[in-house]
Amino acid sequence: APERFESEHFRSLIASREVSLLVIDEAHCVSHWGHDFRPQYRRMSRYLKQFSESTTFLALTATATNNVKHEIVDVLGIDRERCALVEGNLDRKNLTYKVVASKKVKDKEEILLSQLKRHKGAAIVYANSRKDCENLSYFLRRNEIKAGFYHAGMSSDSRTRTQTDFEESRLDTIVSTTAFGMGIDKADVRQVIHFSMPPSLESYYQESGRAGRDGDYSVCTLIFQKRDLAIQKWMLDKRYPTYDQILAVYNEIKDAPAGGLHWSELNDLGDINATLANRCVEHLRGLGYIDQVRGYFIALEFEDVEAIGFDTDDLALRRRMDEERLESVNDYAQGMACRRSRLIEYFDQRFAGLCSGCDICDNF
Repeated sequence: APERFESEHFRSLIASREVSLLVIDEAHCVSHWGHDFRPQYRRMSRYLKQFSESTTFLALTATATNNVKHEIVDVLGIDRERCALVEGNLDRKNLTYKVVASKKVKDKEEILLSQLKRHKGAAIVYANSRKDCENLSYFLRRNEIKAGFYHAGMSSDSRTRTQTDFEESRLDTIVSTTAFGMGIDKADVRQVIHFSMPPSLESYYQESGRAGRDGDYSVCTLIFQKRDLAIQKWMLDKRYPTYDQILAVYNEIKDAPAGGLHWSELNDLGDINATLANRCVEHLRGLGYIDQVRGYFIALEFEDVEAIGFDTDDLALRRRMDEERLESVNDYAQGMACRRSRLIEYFDQRFAGLCSGCDICDNF
């Protein structure tokens, strides 16, 4: 994890060894343009200079536009003259893409059930909330689908047991938040269904790509209802803090007893939810107003922090980019263009040839 580089002990350990290869997975997290920007990745880049010139860097991502690719190279300090960009073909011909429109919110469950019964085999269903995961799982079980749910709110043992049951085919269907999928080794997933609108086409492509890894025919379905867009916009509001919220979190940290504010206390800041509080902390650390020491956040000394002010331009830019990504999903769902070409061209690859499967081109 990139957070390891913030440990002086870890950096000393690395410095004492000759590292021949450094692999950075999910490298799009380095980029402001990336759909899953994480400040920890960007901070990690400052420590890469300590590696010798003989160290080979390998940055991997499944979802990068041209802007993201260029920023990965720049932020990691990779010499363009000594850099090779290896790009795979994003057109997975064994996958069929389709969108099923739901006129009413209450119809989505029946659409989900019909899709699972129409296409047999292992399935992953993605939903936005933990509550939806559990409720949909119970609904499917009542309708004779061997389903389980998976989300970050479960105990580690429960998550492991559910994952194993799915991988060993004791469960046919997993209903999950995006917490499910990383490290899953199941090649015969026959369909991936997004019950909830994803926040970006990057997320949609990556998650739907967990279908058909054995090369056999598989289906990727987005169940879309117009209200989904409003829900995603509401979720954006919950992810991006205002100036006043950033200041409130800073003051909580500054006024904490000696030793600082423990990270677990971010869950109990009144009107500021845990997601927003973590965003505030990320921003404050990036600006150098606070630091983290062994799980505690401490405020650095400033004479008048309100006079200095917090630069929120970066947050505003990232929010605009997230809004644009959301609009791209909306266009994908409601448009009448080939789904396959829309996805591939979004990642700046040229789609050549005939579509090998989507609801628009095949008229199903």
